[in-house]
Amino acid sequence: MNLNNINHVVEILSNSPLRQYLEGNESRTLFEEERKVLNKIDDIIRTNIANLQNPLKAVVLGEVKAGKSTLINSLIQKEVAYTNVVEATAAIVEVKYNKTENIFIKFKNDEKRKINSLVELNKLMDEKRNNQEFFSKIELISISTNTERLKKITIVDTPGLNTITAENTERTEDYIKNADVVLWVINAHNLGQSDVIDKLEEIMEYGKTIIGIVNRIDEIDGDEDEILEYVQEEMGYIFDEIFTTSAKKAWDGFIQNDNRKIE
Repeated sequence: MNLNNINHVVEILSNSPLRQYLEGNESRTLFEEERKVLNKIDDIIRTNIANLQNPLKAVVLGEVKAGKSTLINSLIQKEVAYTNVVEATAAIVEVKYNKTENIFIKFKNDEKRKINSLVELNKLMDEKRNNQEFFSKIELISISTNTERLKKITIVDTPGLNTITAENTERTEDYIKNADVVLWVINAHNLGQSDVIDKLEEIMEYGKTIIGIVNRIDEIDGDEDEILEYVQEEMGYIFDEIFTTSAKKAWDGFIQNDNRKIE
């Protein structure tokens, strides 16, 4: 959807009889549910207009140990997400383009802490691994890098499904609401788990495009087509597209300059 299409929708909504009635009768409660629906539509429109001004935003979700961070590194073709940072903690990591490479930890009290390198970030995360008080104070870890692929896409790496707490659920939901697409990474070892399906059905309510990525497929003895068919049968109603992959193989291929592994 482009800006002209959105403006056309706004014009239609603004001229609707219900809208005009509600604006002239703000104290009336007769159409209170309709008023809530229209307010929600307005919120969605404002979000879409803001998103059109920025690179595509992809939010990566999934279980712990599904390989989300390795997948991100493979997609960007640069080590921007250490595989043990988000998996071991409850931090949200935003990876975006900038000519100058910067890493900041942004705290809820508006304090910002500059980190000199990804190695330093990884070391800090390891040191604080079991310090939930420290992580509860973090709003966001921001990584900016001059990788060419990030000029068109911003990637948000979220906590694994099992590490999402009440404290960061709201922030994760905010990122989903502002996402253009959700990439849900599935561990090929743990297909069809009910808690995963329940969470996916919650995300469906946001009306976002959801792409299912069955990762670690190279570690499974079963036939790849049969696995894909199973996921399609069980969760096909959730996903707009479903892919199987091995993020680790792709990353190894990038490191080794092996196009066969990358493919």
